[in-house]
Amino acid sequence: MSKGLYDYLKNSNEIRDSQKAILKAIDLALYQKNLDEAKQLFEKLNKNAIPPNSKFKIHLTFKEMQDNIIEYDEIIKGFQIDTIRIEIGYDLVPLVNSLKDNMIARIKSARKSLSLERGIVLPAIRVIDNLNLDNDQYQIFIKGALIDEGRLKINHHFVFPYPNGKLDLIEGIEEVEGAFKQKGKWITDDIKDKAEQQGYTIFTPLEIIDTHIREIAKSNASQFINRKEVYRLLEQIKLSDPIVYEEINKKSSLYQVKFILKKLLNDQISIRDIDGIFEAIIDALEESKIYEMIYDNVRVSQSNLIIENILKGKAQLKTIYFDEELEEQFIRSLFEKDYHLYHNINENMLEKIKSQLKEIIEEKIPKKNVPVVVVTPKIIRSIVDDVLYELRPLVNVLSKEELKTSRYFFESENIGLITFQRAS
Repeated sequence: MSKGLYDYLKNSNEIRDSQKAILKAIDLALYQKNLDEAKQLFEKLNKNAIPPNSKFKIHLTFKEMQDNIIEYDEIIKGFQIDTIRIEIGYDLVPLVNSLKDNMIARIKSARKSLSLERGIVLPAIRVIDNLNLDNDQYQIFIKGALIDEGRLKINHHFVFPYPNGKLDLIEGIEEVEGAFKQKGKWITDDIKDKAEQQGYTIFTPLEIIDTHIREIAKSNASQFINRKEVYRLLEQIKLSDPIVYEEINKKSSLYQVKFILKKLLNDQISIRDIDGIFEAIIDALEESKIYEMIYDNVRVSQSNLIIENILKGKAQLKTIYFDEELEEQFIRSLFEKDYHLYHNINENMLEKIKSQLKEIIEEKIPKKNVPVVVVTPKIIRSIVDDVLYELRPLVNVLSKEELKTSRYFFESENIGLITFQRAS
């Protein structure tokens, strides 16, 4: 925006209220693209806009004023960041434009299914071509930050080495696919039938990028919870359960609700049961105002879903416990600041705890394909979870209350004990 008459009129104390009102009307007329009305208002204002004794003598024409506003609008648009953006190389453009099956249709389907699965409205996903990328490359951005990337071969199919575990039985271009970082091969369409006969699992390029987008959206769902989404969920509960809506507004803050919802999604827990989650927040606030304690009480209300997510169709959990002395050490280390929980356990002890845990897993679960749960008292669950965060998704941290209250059927086997003696 120039420092001409327009800025002067907007900011000067010398200008009367009536002239400021005209300026606002010009703003509105330009925004509505009513140029004739804006020009008439500008001429009316320009006749006697600057007091004779003012040092400000710069004249700004209507055209300059109009151009400044348009330029300003373009700059503002440049500041706006796509929540989710996918950039594709030149060879991948046909995946967007194809009439039979294309990325846009896949993205629409992914947004709908993920919104239903996670309980939030997934933001629009923008797809643009980027000639700076390799022709077969794509990149996925969230809020302007590069999250992940991959490569696709048009007119090829991607094969995984299942069920035989070997890739050398078929010709192709070796690649690591984007979503799960699994090795595979891009094979030409003419040997697809041969690959199927040999039992390989086969995917099209669209299926590969579709899966990648869905996995990125799921693992980053907590980033899509903002004030606007919290307000939408509150309006939803207002219609379905006015009593809960009234209590949640009375007892909690917007920040508290946002904190809980983001934490749930960050832990890969759906917030579809928003009525139950809000009720749990209200109940938890009766016990504590500390955010982590509120959160862990809410988790107990969602224990069936949590354990189902961890098991992913498997029948058994492998559990690891802290001994009583180590639990007490954590409990004594807790302190509260600004309604959040912290601990003062030294880094050396934390590293020894992680080393013990890794030893148990390597000894008892060599294939690392069975879910492992570290079980702790509820009061320290969040703290222990932060300490062991780097070991996700293999290791999850549950409270004893979550295991006890879950009605989801599963078997559990205790495979080890982390001791204070070895950690100290």
